[in-house]
Amino acid sequence: MAKNQNSYTPEFKQQIVDLYNAGGTSYPQLEREYGVNRSTISAWVKQLSQIRVSESETVTLKEYLLQSSGLCTFKQAERARKIWPGGATGV
Repeated sequence: MAKNQNSYTPEFKQQIVDLYNAGGTSYPQLEREYGVNRSTISAWVKQLSQIRVSESETVTLKEYLLQSSGLCTFKQAERARKIWPGGATGV
């Protein structure tokens, strides 16, 4: 691990992703305002943005990849999300 690597809470990460996904806020703006590198923000957006998998169900990319790899079902991922805010994978 890098010496100066920051640690961010799952709630903070999701807040940044939500701001980006709401529109009107770019990676450079978020980088300046919150002091987080744009490549880090981009990774969070890819990991934490919701994907519609059915008419009534959305999951994050990480949850989708877990389910498609057979490590868990969408229902297990949803249950884990309720237990562990920030995602089933502890993002």
